[in-house]
Amino acid sequence: MSKDEELAVIDAAIKKIGSNSYLGPWLRDIRPELERTLRCDIEPQFAMSHYRHLAGQILSSARDQADRLKSQADEYKARTEQEARKMVDNAKHYAAHHLRKALEEVE
Repeated sequence: MSKDEELAVIDAAIKKIGSNSYLGPWLRDIRPELERTLRCDIEPQFAMSHYRHLAGQILSSARDQADRLKSQADEYKARTEQEARKMVDNAKHYAAHHLRKALEEVE
């Protein structure tokens, strides 16, 4: 069977299965990759379970990194808020001190 004939079988299957199924949309989505692989004479290397496992590892790693980043952001936020409160308190004390001095001078 030629490559074009194999692709014709895949295209016929995509058309026959249709988009109202579980397999149809998936097969349609991977069709370009199937063609590239076929035209490059690359045989499929892994089962879909391998790719699901790999995707799961990638997602897990991304979630771990997101959790670390959120934790760092929360710590930075807490430090920044604390510093801002200190600055506001210092500004209040500074203003109160100078207002008292100004009142003393007016009296």
